[in-house]
Amino acid sequence: FWLRIEKLNGYAVEQVLPDSVAADALQTTTSIAAASVIEFNRDNENYVLGISESAEWADTVTGDMRVLLNNSEAVFKVMNASLLEPVYDIGPGEPEYVFYALNAFLGLSVLVGLAAMFHNQYRFGVTQCTKCVPVDSSNWLSIVLYGLQIYDMVSDINLTIEIFQAMGNR
Repeated sequence: FWLRIEKLNGYAVEQVLPDSVAADALQTTTSIAAASVIEFNRDNENYVLGISESAEWADTVTGDMRVLLNNSEAVFKVMNASLLEPVYDIGPGEPEYVFYALNAFLGLSVLVGLAAMFHNQYRFGVTQCTKCVPVDSSNWLSIVLYGLQIYDMVSDINLTIEIFQAMGNR
């Protein structure tokens, strides 16, 4: 997991620049409250929520903060662990209708291509049917390749949409 600090004593991190009002205010205070986001995999949810309430974790972070800030008096503590709650990028159990539709389309194009191949290679006992004459030079594989090309294009568009949705949730 990783931690992203968003605010220091109410100031957005982007506002804390050298020679800014926010930087001067932070230098003159004796304590700094940091609002932060911890990002982690869903598998680690219970671990991160549980460990953030432990004294061991606070001691470890305090040691890291003292080294980072070059200040032997720095102390880290979680002010209110009851406010911690996980936020998910994508809700669980959401059906992937585009994926199912794409697979159905690809499967249908493969079946039509195979049917065209069998129609052109075999007579299936039909000798007098004038409407069932196979074509000598049909390219049955083009139907399969067309289905694969459409599948690839639509799946790329779907992936792009999912990436932008995930970026919007952060």
